[in-house]
Amino acid sequence: CYSIPTLVLPLKSKKYVKEMVLIDYFCAGSFYALNSVTAVFAFGSLDDLYSENFVGSDDVAMGFKVFIGLFPALVLCTSFPIIGVVLRNNLKALFMQILERDSFPFWIDRIVFPTACLLLPIMIAMITDDVTSLMNVTGGLSGACPLRDG
Repeated sequence: CYSIPTLVLPLKSKKYVKEMVLIDYFCAGSFYALNSVTAVFAFGSLDDLYSENFVGSDDVAMGFKVFIGLFPALVLCTSFPIIGVVLRNNLKALFMQILERDSFPFWIDRIVFPTACLLLPIMIAMITDDVTSLMNVTGGLSGACPLRDG
């Protein structure tokens, strides 16, 4: 949801935006539904992270196994820049409100905030290699903090 304005803003004609977004969400939802149905019929028991079911399996073609194994990394590589920019802007707004400032010096705005957004993921990547527990923690965070109205 946070990336919809970024997708819609560059469009010259916004006449069919609702239809385009609806089709986009329908295609993505269909892909996830197809992925889930194949998981139900393909495996007797499932790991928490779907791509881990393919590790060590000799039944799957090598190219498909590599693609499925790298799928979480591909998704992360495409969404990380957007999430990083949103996090940087949120941190900047938070500190502006806390410190009651209108702006920060250039080096704080362009170096400190982006570095802060990069350090935490890099430290977590260096510390752990257990992707399943990481997915369990980060997947639960989105439902832990309800949004406020207004």
